Amino acid sequence: MKRLVILLVAMSFAAAAHADVNIRTNQASTGLMVGSYADGIGGIFSYSIPIQADGLRRSGLGLMIDAELGGGIGDDFVMAGDLGLNLMFFLNNATSIYAGLGLGTQLLPGSDFGPSGEIGINFRLDSARLFVEAGQHAGRNNYLGIGMRF
Repeated sequence: MKRLVILLVAMSFAAAAHADVNIRTNQASTGLMVGSYADGIGGIFSYSIPIQADGLRRSGLGLMIDAELGGGIGDDFVMAGDLGLNLMFFLNNATSIYAGLGLGTQLLPGSDFGPSGEIGINFRLDSARLFVEAGQHAGRNNYLGIGMRF
């Protein structure tokens, strides 16, 4: 598990070297979030790729493919991941809200496959891009957290 966490953090920093977090520039981003996960505390690593949709962009909307891997420690150690599609609505140049649906799997304990969903808000403070997100991964692993996009 320690190796997996180190790998995810290294991937995040490597991707941050070439990824801009602004979907309007059509570049990918990584994110790290901490907060409540399942029945304890945990975190989520995410990687988002924008989809070119000029018609949506002219309307102030955007589409993102989002892959997440989350885990938490409470009564048990739990880990789950998902792959989903997010619809983003840009409020201004510094703020956007999003909602998404996808499919995911619970990896630990046991395995479970099912739907996942999330809602959140992105906001820029100076040069930092922060987000607050709530959602559910497969296996009824609910989460709420705050994170940073790179």
